[in-house]
Amino acid sequence: MTPEEQFTEIRALLASLAAAVVHHDNQIEAHDRQIEALISLDERERGRLEAHDRQIEALIALDEKQRARLDSLVQATEQNSAQIAEVSRAVANLERQWQAYINTLPQQ
Repeated sequence: MTPEEQFTEIRALLASLAAAVVHHDNQIEAHDRQIEALISLDERERGRLEAHDRQIEALIALDEKQRARLDSLVQATEQNSAQIAEVSRAVANLERQWQAYINTLPQQ
């Protein structure tokens, strides 16, 4: 092989190597773009998750308020039930007293 042929072969090898390096660089750049897109997607998703977390916290706070209100309504209902029972007993007692009074009146 002549020196000219060797140089030609080395040039072809270098050109092939340069093409492989360019191809590899292009792949790395493509991967970098994919990674950047994934990072961007992750940031958007984190924002959405944080928004959902805030919504869940607001719903939990609302639930706690509603439970406290419900507890106070249950307590008021229990008090009202006790008062109604007391009034019912008083009415029944008054009915007995009234009937006893009517029974003492002369019949006409």
